[in-house]
Amino acid sequence: MKQVSESLASRAVYFILDPMTLGEIRRAPRPDILARLLSGDLPDEGTLPEEPTDPADIILRGLIPPLLRLSSPQSWVRWWEGYVATYLERDLRQIAQIDTLIYFRRLMELLALRSGQLLNQSALARDAHMSQPTVYRYLGLPWTMLA
Repeated sequence: MKQVSESLASRAVYFILDPMTLGEIRRAPRPDILARLLSGDLPDEGTLPEEPTDPADIILRGLIPPLLRLSSPQSWVRWWEGYVATYLERDLRQIAQIDTLIYFRRLMELLALRSGQLLNQSALARDAHMSQPTVYRYLGLPWTMLA
């Protein structure tokens, strides 16, 4: 943190927010399903009242509020590219002294491809052409930024 030129210490409040739900995205009223179930009012079997949302749109947006206002996949990609450039390439690199940014980006891409799997740092290091200790250090960097 020695290299940080601007600190928000004592000037910032952090809120940990869960991802938005589909109901919040659609601005739907809160469901009263629990009260209905407890009163014995079970829902009828049948078809859904509306067509389900395309999961690809939800995944690409990441359920992040700024992305919900953007209408095209191209604008979502531009937002994510800006996020990566700001957070990973500038802030994280400045604080964490990442040697070669291309290796860090490759590691992040390989991690994204392994979502939902057990993490094998040795296999990840092999695929990223990095040493296992470097992978271990890079994996801890996002949490370092939040501390």
